[in-house]
Amino acid sequence: MSQAESFVTGKPKTKSLKEFIAYYYFDQNQKGESQKYIYYPHTRRALTVYKNSRIDFAENSSRSVPDNRVKYYSAYAHTEANSKHVEMLLPYNKIGIAFEPLGINHFIKENLIDVIGSLNDLRFTYFESEMEDCLDQVFLTKDVNRKIEFLDEFFLSKYCGFKQEVLIRAVNILLESKKKYFVQELADELNVGRKTLLRLFKSHLCCSVKDFIDIVQFRKAVAKYQAHSEKPQFTSLAYETNYYDQSEFINHFKKITGFNPKKFFNGIVQLGKEDTYWTVIS
Repeated sequence: MSQAESFVTGKPKTKSLKEFIAYYYFDQNQKGESQKYIYYPHTRRALTVYKNSRIDFAENSSRSVPDNRVKYYSAYAHTEANSKHVEMLLPYNKIGIAFEPLGINHFIKENLIDVIGSLNDLRFTYFESEMEDCLDQVFLTKDVNRKIEFLDEFFLSKYCGFKQEVLIRAVNILLESKKKYFVQELADELNVGRKTLLRLFKSHLCCSVKDFIDIVQFRKAVAKYQAHSEKPQFTSLAYETNYYDQSEFINHFKKITGFNPKKFFNGIVQLGKEDTYWTVIS
């Protein structure tokens, strides 16, 4: 079974959670070869939990290895500016929680950067002990709807809110605007200092303002391209998504994905029913 075939997505059933959690995903594979793929920067970030596997991290890649000594292993992919290579050795069984940009912040009481610790090691232990009973139920049942209900119940119990209104406004402006902002321009619109804005992004999104702006622009280009039944020319796509010209568009895609736009779009595969587009390596 390929990863595209095994990957199942589902949205939260609880209305109040949909503002923070875009969707859950469930993925397992027991037989066959290892799975390799490349995932790309996204404004949404995922908390992934593996059962009976550990993850070995390198600078630009990770590798999950079956390990029955490890009951659950959690990793949080924070807002990263470049693509990452992943290899999963079989068998594997994992779930994912795809949070909206500031979604996870509503379920932790500390600054995200303090919870993560190291940006090079994506191990995320914040929920592990409290989440174990929920995970036992999620991994035990095969019914996707029941899995979602268990996860909903857990995150409802962990909700604590997030009060950084300036940062919330900043993210909403960048996501909803039809233009591309510069950092100082965004700070001016929010009536805050540039250093304050940088500190907020670093503390709660674990990235620079510039990196987040670039990721937003990249994702808007991907979404526009995928939404067209007749795929647009890259020149018009670059113009629609506020690149200076096609050359800047191509260079930006190469920097983020490692591929030129044509090769990138020809190589990605949609997993599940949400906007998860990865390059699956055979």
